[in-house]
Amino acid sequence: MEIKSKSQARRIAMQTERKIVRNRCQCSVCKDIIESKHRHDFVQCKCGRIFTDGGTLYLHRGFIDPTDLIDLSEYMELDLDKLTVLAQSVPLGNDEAQPSVQADGFWACAECGYQNVNALDICTHCFNRRR
Repeated sequence: MEIKSKSQARRIAMQTERKIVRNRCQCSVCKDIIESKHRHDFVQCKCGRIFTDGGTLYLHRGFIDPTDLIDLSEYMELDLDKLTVLAQSVPLGNDEAQPSVQADGFWACAECGYQNVNALDICTHCFNRRR
C-alpha cells in the first residue's frame, strides 16, 4: 500500500492501538504493589525504590535499580476497523435532510457531519474526502 498523505499515515497507525487498562507495578524489595489510577496520580512504594504515574493515559516509571520494578500493568488491544457505531445522528422532522448552517471558514463532512476548516480537503474526524 502506498501512503499518499500524512492523514492516511496517521489513520493506518491508529488501526490498532494498545490501551492501558491498569498502570501498576510491584517493588521487588518491599513487595509493595502500587497502582496509578488517574493522570496525575504519583504513587511510590513503601521503601521509596520505585514509583509510577500517569494512570491509564501513559506509563511514567522510576526506580533506583531496574531490577527493583516488576511490571504488572494490563493492556487491551483495540482493532479500530472492527469497532461498531453505537449511535448515528438521524434528521428529525421531515424526511429530507436540511443543509447544515456553515460558519465562515468551515465545511461539514457529508459522512459524519464534523465541521472542518476550509483549508482541509479531508475530514479530520473520519478521514473522508470533501465532496
